[in-house]
Amino acid sequence: MTKWMWIALLFVLGSCAYRPDGTAPTGWQVFFSPRGGCTEAVVDVLERATNSVLVQAYSFTSAPIARAIVEAQRRHVQVAVILDKSQRSEKYSSADFLRNSGVATFIDATHAIAALLTRVSDWFPDRALRLHAMHHFPVGGDDRIYARRLARLVGNGRCLVDNTPRTPTETLSIMAEASLVIAMRFHSVVFAHTIGAPMVAIDYTDGGKVTDYLSEHDLAERRLTFADLARIGRQDLIQRGLGMETARP
Repeated sequence: MTKWMWIALLFVLGSCAYRPDGTAPTGWQVFFSPRGGCTEAVVDVLERATNSVLVQAYSFTSAPIARAIVEAQRRHVQVAVILDKSQRSEKYSSADFLRNSGVATFIDATHAIAALLTRVSDWFPDRALRLHAMHHFPVGGDDRIYARRLARLVGNGRCLVDNTPRTPTETLSIMAEASLVIAMRFHSVVFAHTIGAPMVAIDYTDGGKVTDYLSEHDLAERRLTFADLARIGRQDLIQRGLGMETARP
């Protein structure tokens, strides 16, 4: 019998490769950070950009790089930046600085969730991940569309999308059999709590009704912010889910 990990939806030491000029490269130069020349190499490329600068990063805290991106924007270079959603919870992040300077800055939450699900799949190789849609209607968003995108990003045969619209009774039954419910939609949090299922909740509204519900029911430890997704470990996930391994063998 398949054991389920149930997902209820709507739920650097870094390195850089550097081309010294804008022509076709004859080779690559590799730099490391910190104190390995990486920042200087990136700034040099940004200062010489004449057409476009496209940035995708989890986050960055380098003031020289941020300033160089803004200066490229002021030279009328086309600039766009994609950062992780955890940047929304920082007091003053690189996303705030870039956006306030007029740089087109976008937040990507999907990859952070997909990365968490990939780690969960690795941590529990005897479990399948079942992505269940709590909402199936065009108005308000069909969760199955988002679930399919997550499944593609996870790229794992054990991450499966439940495409069948479920009744509340069916949903509760599925939750009751799950090893862990990772909830996003508010009503998935209510359902899981009501039946006592092991559950953590991703607060995708960053302090909205999911947070209020968990606080009112003394379940604040079940809340996962987008910043938590990148740093949570296996044991912490188990503890937050209230004894997952013993509660649902």
